[in-house]
Amino acid sequence: MNWIDRILDNISKFGVRKITKLEKEYLDNFSKEKGASLLEQLNTRTDYYNSLYTYDIKNLSWLDNKLIDKLTDEEILFARLNLLWDNFEAEDCYLFQSIYDVPDRVINKTWNEIPKKYKQMFDNYWEDYYKF
Repeated sequence: MNWIDRILDNISKFGVRKITKLEKEYLDNFSKEKGASLLEQLNTRTDYYNSLYTYDIKNLSWLDNKLIDKLTDEEILFARLNLLWDNFEAEDCYLFQSIYDVPDRVINKTWNEIPKKYKQMFDNYWEDYYKF
């Protein structure tokens, strides 16, 4: 899916106010010279998030090597989401909050402190918005 289709899909799902500033700027300028630079920024950000989402969790320093083979698919997913939680940009944090109506008290918690329903919303955000 190209960026125009992805952004328009997100607008249809979440509304025009629920896209990032960079995506709005890209829509406003995609046919102009500035659009190429914005496209590169969008791709860079998505590639960064995708690299976190697909990171081989066996390389995580805090994970006990003896437990790796015993991890369930859900535990592996939660480890990947934990990486995203610790590293997602403020603009995406705000967007996640506004789409799923997440209170500030949740955003300020560590991954292990977040209630499961918000972890599921966070997973949905990456699936729905970034198509992971």
